[in-house]
Amino acid sequence: MAKRAIKERILEPLENVPCRMCGQTEGIKHYHCENYDDPVGDVSCLCWRCHMTWHSKFREPEAVFRYIYEVTVYSKQYPPVYKHDFGILRRQLNGINLNYS
Repeated sequence: MAKRAIKERILEPLENVPCRMCGQTEGIKHYHCENYDDPVGDVSCLCWRCHMTWHSKFREPEAVFRYIYEVTVYSKQYPPVYKHDFGILRRQLNGINLNYS
């Protein structure tokens, strides 16, 4: 759906759009849709790391919350991801330790 919307100029090409969550401009990016009733109007550009982390929200809710906190509140920048490597995601979710106090 997103590829067609890009081709029809409804959505911007992904290389022109930063990640909505962390601001990443490089590496793999996807359009993510939460509302399938509006698959083109309700989309966000997410880098691979943010996209895969978001899809882990039910399996690893605390780690996902911490990641979102890092990138939105502390503006932490992780390196861009250029290949689908779920080892990156596993290490990331296991390694996030924020002290909230």
